Amino acid sequence: MSSTHLRLSITILSLISSLWQLVAAEPVQYCKFGDSDNPNGRVDFCMGAVLHRNASTSSHDLLLSFTHIRRNGSKLGWTAIGLGNSMEGSLMFVVYGDPISSQAPIVSIRGSAGHHQPTLLTRADAGGADLRVVQAAWAKSTGASEGTGRHDYVAQVHLICYSCSLWPGALISATAKSQPWIWAWNPHQDFPVFSFDAHLEMHAHHSTSGGFGNFFVDMTRAVNNVPRPVSLPPIRPQIATMGTSETPVGLRATFLTIALNPTLHLHALLMGIAFFVLFPAGIFAMRSGAKTAFRYHWVLQLAGSTSIFCSMILGLIMRQSINTVHQGIGVAIAIATGLQGILGWRHHVKLLETGDRTWLSDAHVLLGRLVMIAGWSNVVIGMMLYGYSIRSVFIVGALGLIEMAGIILWVWRTSCKKNVVQEDSEGPSEDPQRKEVYIPSRGL
Repeated sequence: MSSTHLRLSITILSLISSLWQLVAAEPVQYCKFGDSDNPNGRVDFCMGAVLHRNASTSSHDLLLSFTHIRRNGSKLGWTAIGLGNSMEGSLMFVVYGDPISSQAPIVSIRGSAGHHQPTLLTRADAGGADLRVVQAAWAKSTGASEGTGRHDYVAQVHLICYSCSLWPGALISATAKSQPWIWAWNPHQDFPVFSFDAHLEMHAHHSTSGGFGNFFVDMTRAVNNVPRPVSLPPIRPQIATMGTSETPVGLRATFLTIALNPTLHLHALLMGIAFFVLFPAGIFAMRSGAKTAFRYHWVLQLAGSTSIFCSMILGLIMRQSINTVHQGIGVAIAIATGLQGILGWRHHVKLLETGDRTWLSDAHVLLGRLVMIAGWSNVVIGMMLYGYSIRSVFIVGALGLIEMAGIILWVWRTSCKKNVVQEDSEGPSEDPQRKEVYIPSRGL
C-alpha cells in the first residue's frame, strides 16, 4: 500500500471515529408531561443533558437544557430539578417568574444542607465547579389554551456547569449508569418580588399531584469526548425518556443509590424491620400458648424497640430538627414504645402478684395497637416524603395491611381456642396465675 493510500485510510478512520463519538454521545432527556386541561394538574417540564470532558481540570462539564410550561401565562409557582438522591447535598436549579412580563425567567441555583429551605449558592459553595446561565427566556407555546384567550408560555433555560464533577455535595459521576436526580414543583406560590434569593414555599408531598420525585440518568451515554466544545443539548418533542429512567437501573445502581445516602436507607431499614418483622413476631409468639411465649415476646419487643430508637437517632442526625409530620409521628412512636415497655413490665408484675388483669393490661394492649398502626403508616409516609416510587409505596402499604389482617386473625383464633379450653375444663385451674401468663386472655 502506498503512503498516499495509507494517509487516506488513516484520515477516513479518524473521520469515522469522530462521527462515532458524536453519535454515541447522544444527549439524554427526561420529561414529565403535564395536563393541558388543568393548569395545576401535573408538573410539566423537560431536561436534556450532555457531558464534555474538561481537559484543563480533568473533570467533566455538564451542559443542561431545561424547559417548563406555564399554562395561561400564569406567574404562580416554581419548578426545579437537581443532581442528587435527595435535597441534602443536591445541586438544584429553580426556575420561576412572570412569562407575560418583560423580565426573563429567574434561574436560581441553590443547595441545601438538609430538608430545609434551599439557599442561593456562592462561588465558595461550589467547590471548584463554575455555573453559568447561557440563556433564559420565555416563548409562547405553539397553541393557546382553549376558551381562555391566553397563551401558554415555555421557559427555555440553557446553562453550563463547568467541572461539575467537582461539586462537593452529592456525587456527580460521568461513569454512573444510574445517576440520581430530583425534581420538585409548587404551582401556587405568589412571589411578591422575583429575586434570585426569593423565599420558596414547600412543594406538595405527592409526586402524582405535582409535589416532587426522582429520576435516574445514564451519564455514560451523555459523555462526549470530542476535543472541541460541544453544543447545548436540544429538547426533543414528545420524548419522555432517553437514557433516563423512573427507577434505578440494575442491581449495581440500586447499591449506588443506597451508598449515596446510607444514613437515610439505614433509618428506613431499621424502622421497617421493627414494624414488619420484630413486633409482629413478638405478637405471634405471645399468643402461641407455648411455655416460653412470654420470654420470646419480651425479647422480640425489646429488639424492635431498640431498632426504633436507633432509627429515630439516625433521623435526628440527618435533619437535626422536627419540621414534618413524618418526624413528629416518629418521635411520638419512640416515646410511646418506651411507655409501652414500662406498661408491659408492670402488667406482668401485677399478673404474677394477683393472677388478675388490671387497667395496666388494657392500657398495654391498646397502646400496642396504636403504636403498630402508627408505625406502619409512618413507614409509608416516610417513603412518600423521600421520593420512593409509587410501586414501592404500594407494596409496603399492602404488606402492612396483610400483616394487620394476619395479626387480627391470629388473635381471634387463639382467643376462640382458649374459650373452648375453658368451657371444656371441669373446674378452675389449680394455678390460674400460671395459666394467665402462658395463655393470655387478651392482647396483641
